[in-house]
Amino acid sequence: MDTIVNVQLEKLGLRPRRALFGGVPVELEWTPDPQNPVLDDRVLVALPDLHLGDGGKADIFRGTAGGRHRARFTKFLRALVACKQELARSNRRLSVVQVGDCYDVWRAFPFHSNIRGRTYAAIQAAYAEIIALLVDELDTRFCVGNHDSVLATSPPDWGFGGGRIAYAQRFCSGRVFAFHGHQGDQLADELAGQHGQTWVALGSTLAGVANAAGMALQKALDRHEDAFPGDDGGWPEGPSPEAGSRWRARRWSDYGPRRGRFERVLAAMAQASPAVERPVQLLLVGHTHRPGVTWLAREGRTIPVVDVGSWTYGRSQFGVVTEGNASLWEL
Repeated sequence: MDTIVNVQLEKLGLRPRRALFGGVPVELEWTPDPQNPVLDDRVLVALPDLHLGDGGKADIFRGTAGGRHRARFTKFLRALVACKQELARSNRRLSVVQVGDCYDVWRAFPFHSNIRGRTYAAIQAAYAEIIALLVDELDTRFCVGNHDSVLATSPPDWGFGGGRIAYAQRFCSGRVFAFHGHQGDQLADELAGQHGQTWVALGSTLAGVANAAGMALQKALDRHEDAFPGDDGGWPEGPSPEAGSRWRARRWSDYGPRRGRFERVLAAMAQASPAVERPVQLLLVGHTHRPGVTWLAREGRTIPVVDVGSWTYGRSQFGVVTEGNASLWEL
C-alpha cells in the first residue's frame, strides 16, 4: 500500500521498499472499527534507533561531513515535512516518534574536535540540520533509550517542556504507546521489586524524565544495555493470535524473554494507573535493530508489538502507521 509518506519520498528521488523479515514484509493489518479506533485523523511515522554519532559505525555520519548517508537522512526528513504540510491541507496530522537511542554516546560523544577527518564545524552543522528538521519542523517526540539516557539526565535546550523527551510517548488518546524496549530485564526486576510506581517511571509519560526512582533505575539499566541473548538477523517465528482477533500479519515474530518484560511493564502500568494502561492497543518499540511483529495477550485483549528496526549499521528502516495498517519500510 503506497502512503502519502512514500509519495513525498519519491518526489525527492528516494525509493522506499518493504522491510522484510524472513523474506516476508513486516506489516500489521487490522479491520478498522469506527467505534474502537486505534489511530485518529493522523499518520504516525516511527523512527527507529538512529545512534547519531561521529564515531563507530553510525551510518548518518559516514563519509566527509556526513556524506551520502547524511544527505539521504535529511532528504527523508524533508519529505516528512512535505507530508506534514500536505496532510494539513486536508485537516489531518502527521505525528513523528523516535523510539530511543537517538544518540550513540557509548561509542562516541558528538562534537569531538576531529574524528577521522571530520571537523568539529562540519559535525556541528550536520547535527544542527538534523535536529532542526526533527524538532523545529516535525515536532518529534523522543523516547529515552539505553544509549541516550543523557537526554533525560541532561536534556538539550529543545528538550524542555512539551513532552518532547520521556521514557515513553503516547498518541491517539493513549491507544498507541511507544518506548525503547530495553526496560524490564532481570536487573530492573531486582531493583524495582514489586514497586509498580518504579516501573511506571520507565513505562509511562506519567513520571516524565524527572522522576527520581525512574532515573535511578534507568542509570542501572544503562550499564547493562543488552540483557537478552541473540544477535541481529531476525527472530524465530512465533504463533499468531487466537481466532477472532482483528489483527493480521503474514508472519508473527517470537520475542522470547522480551515478551515477559513488556507484560511486566503493562502490569505495572495497570497497577499504578489503570486509566493509562487500559486504552493501549498498539506498542511500538526499538532496541533490537531487528524489525518484526509480535503480540501480547492482556486481559482479553490482543496487543500487537511492532519493532521498527534501526537506521544504522547498513539499515534505513522506518514505520508508517495509519488506521488499519502498520508497515515497515527501508530506503
